[in-house]
Amino acid sequence: MARVYLSFLGTNDYLPCTYVFPDGTDKPQGVRFVQEATVSYTCKDWGPEDQVVIFTTETAANRNWWDNGHKDRDGKTLERKGLKRCLSELEIGARVTQVPIPEGRSKEELWKIFDIFLDLIPEGAYVVFDVTHALRSIPMLAITALYYAKVIKGATLGGVYYGAFEVLGTLEESKRIPLDKRRVPVFDLGMFAQLLDWSLALDRFLSSGDAAHACHLARNWPASPSQTQEPLRRLADSLERFSGVMSTCRGRQITEASCQLRQNLQDLATSHMPPPFRPLLERLQNRLSRFGPDSIANGVEAARWCLEHNLIQQGVTILNEVLVEHLCRISGGNPDCLDHRTLVSKAVHIHRNDTPEDQWKGVAAGNKPLTKRYLKQLNTKPNFAEVFLSLGEARNDMNHAGFRESARMPEDFSNALKESISKVEALIGRKDPPQT
Repeated sequence: MARVYLSFLGTNDYLPCTYVFPDGTDKPQGVRFVQEATVSYTCKDWGPEDQVVIFTTETAANRNWWDNGHKDRDGKTLERKGLKRCLSELEIGARVTQVPIPEGRSKEELWKIFDIFLDLIPEGAYVVFDVTHALRSIPMLAITALYYAKVIKGATLGGVYYGAFEVLGTLEESKRIPLDKRRVPVFDLGMFAQLLDWSLALDRFLSSGDAAHACHLARNWPASPSQTQEPLRRLADSLERFSGVMSTCRGRQITEASCQLRQNLQDLATSHMPPPFRPLLERLQNRLSRFGPDSIANGVEAARWCLEHNLIQQGVTILNEVLVEHLCRISGGNPDCLDHRTLVSKAVHIHRNDTPEDQWKGVAAGNKPLTKRYLKQLNTKPNFAEVFLSLGEARNDMNHAGFRESARMPEDFSNALKESISKVEALIGRKDPPQT
């Protein structure tokens, strides 16, 4: 994986100071350019296949890339080492490249900067970005380009650094601080990038049911804070399982998978997760709060989840089986017995066609007592047969991929599922869940 360091060079006559990283690293000391510190910190083991890229406007290049680019009030040249020479003295293995960019004074120039920035990011690159001297619209433009590169080029954002020189006060106040006391914190802004990643990942899960991105983030959480790593690993496992249960219609596992996911979200909320992440987790908790301990109600809720996430075939299948489960239970049948489940469909057809008992066949003829109990319940639920047969018809149509006469249009299935969910809730005596 190629690695690339990106930074914009400013135009000021920077005051030497010592930049201090979150882990206490403060080498090299007494440098003018923050890039000397962040390159030394992040690129020390890089090789010739890696690259340090410094973007410069014409003014920035003249003042700070080349030596002696500043003058005093009398117009006398001030002796200053430029960043080009400073970086060469670090003796790092990566190539150092200066890339000219326009000033960004028009929309056309901003797009040109965007294109230049993006072109410097190789396919699959590991990217480190020093945002310290990126002024005006550049930070927004650069972060957008970085996330664009993550999608288009599969790039990985390795770090975003900012040297907070302003904590020393004004320039005049800073000058009065002895050089050995002039210590400037460098903030790792990578947490904000992670927050954006999590926002997108959880939104994708809630809108599409796809947990892959959220699982990837949870399993690749940085080492600090370490207390969050185990809860995040469990969250990734439960997200993956819940998503898999829904997409493959594992009806028996819905309750366990949803309860486990809710519990793991609760555990994570009480861990050392940074506070800005909590509203994201609460949004997910709120959506999953509709699931509870009752497997029949959870089956209906699973069908609703499938409807909301365009898993129509799965939703129809689950809801159809919920009706089978319900009739088995209220009639004294065994929901785990295949014959008892098969008998539900037979009983519905007997009820619908008013078939005389002496014409019953198969499992219905072989277990007349249970068949009669099913019919007794069906007589008290006039809509059961209609909903059951409608779901069965839709299920068959999709299972045969529409290769049959009178195949429905795609949009017909989602409408049918939506209507059936309400009808099934009425049949099993469940009220509409609260809106979340």
